[in-house]
Amino acid sequence: MRATRFWVVGFVGAAFVGILVGGGAYLLLRATGGRDGWADLVAVLVGIMLGLGAALITWVVLLAILVRRYVAPGRQLVVVLAALGVVALTVVAAWAAVRLSGGDSVALNQGATAAAVLAAAIAPPVLVGTLGPAKAPSEQISPPQS
Repeated sequence: MRATRFWVVGFVGAAFVGILVGGGAYLLLRATGGRDGWADLVAVLVGIMLGLGAALITWVVLLAILVRRYVAPGRQLVVVLAALGVVALTVVAAWAAVRLSGGDSVALNQGATAAAVLAAAIAPPVLVGTLGPAKAPSEQISPPQS
């Protein structure tokens, strides 16, 4: 239960990091760029790319912290690789489904993105609960009590 709560709070935090970094990059480029449509497009694209990159880095760090806190040392690598594999396979399967359907519509791409985000949100705590035996309560790293 504590691992799931930790993961949910961290995942929401990773999304906020992505939004803040992407939005900040967009606003910075918008303020310093020209006033034509191409400058706006570049600002949006750079903001999206930097936001996704920041969210991805935060997600990986969060996964490492989750595994270190709640998985026994002998199973940590297995859980990390399984979580990365589930997310990667979901992205590839969603991309293949969009391409094989013969369409390249916005709705299909949004569905593929939603599937990848769901896999990234759900896979790690489920894998920690199933593949990684929980550490004994005395071995779990808990935040300091004030």
